[in-house]
Amino acid sequence: MINPPNILKVAIVFVAIFLTSCFFAPSMNLTGLNTHMTRVTEINNITVIINPIDQYLVESGTIAKNSDYVLGAGDIISLSIWGHPEVSISNMTNSIKANYYDPKSSPTKQVDLTYGLSNPSENKSDSYLIDNSGNAYLPFVGKINLAGKTTSQARDTLTQAYKDFIINPNVNLKITGFRSQKVYVMGEVQQSQILPITDVGMNLTSALELVGGINPVTSNVNQIYVLRKKDPKSVEAYLLDAGSVTAMLYAQKFFLRNEDIVYVSTAGIAQFNRVMTQILPAAETIWYTENSIPNSVIPGITN
Repeated sequence: MINPPNILKVAIVFVAIFLTSCFFAPSMNLTGLNTHMTRVTEINNITVIINPIDQYLVESGTIAKNSDYVLGAGDIISLSIWGHPEVSISNMTNSIKANYYDPKSSPTKQVDLTYGLSNPSENKSDSYLIDNSGNAYLPFVGKINLAGKTTSQARDTLTQAYKDFIINPNVNLKITGFRSQKVYVMGEVQQSQILPITDVGMNLTSALELVGGINPVTSNVNQIYVLRKKDPKSVEAYLLDAGSVTAMLYAQKFFLRNEDIVYVSTAGIAQFNRVMTQILPAAETIWYTENSIPNSVIPGITN
């Protein structure tokens, strides 16, 4: 005969087994049972790796904010060099070679040609676009490749470039337009949008707030997904159950990356495969179309 305490233990075990069997479909593989449950499934010949957004994921550091913003095509930078306003095109008048020296003749001989400048000591700056090739075209130095560099790395690159023209250049570089990194928020939200990622980063909570929040009537708050590009044959999907008490704490720690897709599922759709079948075609278009993406391919965004 089983005593009451043992009956309780057996019941708890059976409940745990039942819940686990409901969470995972037969076609899915399971890893990390002790701490973190990862599912792997195949949808339309694409491998989808699903990770719940939970304490384990937060503590792993894989979803933390990048340490520094990385420049890319479309970003706009401003440049100034202390004591050398001639670097700023808008401040040049009679001579574009003011305050520079010729390193071939004498690197210590500085030539002052500031005639025509309203205030040579002023620190002004102009803005420059990083083109599709990753280059910016700057005064004196011409074409400089900056894509893929952090702001500090780009500053070091420009400092070295301007040493050919200015003694000990004190380069000030700022990003004035954040255009190279973006995230897509769609599904059952108040307004689907494409949001820029800035140097302060963007977490999942902020992204949902910026689009007006989740639609309280039509959304399935238990299924909020972040799709992340891995390669043409595989996708990483992160699942947030916003109905849990700790969900929004985890969402604040989950920082989005360039071309992430945030998708809020529709109420009544409980099967993961159905959700992925709806969103994967749009995701592939966004990730792997070289030309600009028309708004029509993004659910909820119209021209």
